Amino acid sequence: MKPNHKKYKNYLIFVLVLMMLTTEKNFSQTVNWALMKEGIVRVDGITNINSFSCEVANCFNADTVAFVKNVSPKMAITMKGSIVVHLLNFNCHNSLMTKDLRKTLKVNDFPFMKINFKSINKYPEMLNMVNDYFGTVDIELSGVTKTFDVRYRILIDNKKLMHIEGSRVIKFSEFNLIPPQKLGGMIRTKDELDVSFFFNLQSLNN
Repeated sequence: MKPNHKKYKNYLIFVLVLMMLTTEKNFSQTVNWALMKEGIVRVDGITNINSFSCEVANCFNADTVAFVKNVSPKMAITMKGSIVVHLLNFNCHNSLMTKDLRKTLKVNDFPFMKINFKSINKYPEMLNMVNDYFGTVDIELSGVTKTFDVRYRILIDNKKLMHIEGSRVIKFSEFNLIPPQKLGGMIRTKDELDVSFFFNLQSLNN
């Protein structure tokens, strides 16, 4: 009896497709890093007469930041984890500006700003080299959540510490906020804020 080559070929194709699907499913890998308390979130703004800079330092809540690697190196890396910023700790190095910013951000009703990490274009692996990356985050502020693209600069040192700098320009109006004004509107803060964050991650993987 002659073998049925067509049936055998179809069987091989089925097996190969099954193997590929199984490999893709099992290839995803989660790499965990611990968020260290030391870090800074800074906002820089401009009024019609000067500029200002406000920051919160060394007050991050403990959290784990996870990178989920995918089967294809062309796919973005999923990120999980967040930075929680205590807005009452914002210091603008000027008591009036600090008071105005806290009032504008409605800190009595919404005392925290949260930056939730969503993705990064590739996993950082190069040691002792600063590299540029881009990704997405959700920013929760004053009861409103918005998704933004962000730029990252990342360095991993010999102690397996990942040093991350991220930045993004946001607007008061995107969060339904009105920029501070003084003296009947003679001093007006522009709508845009340059948000930067600097933090470190400790490897949890052997």
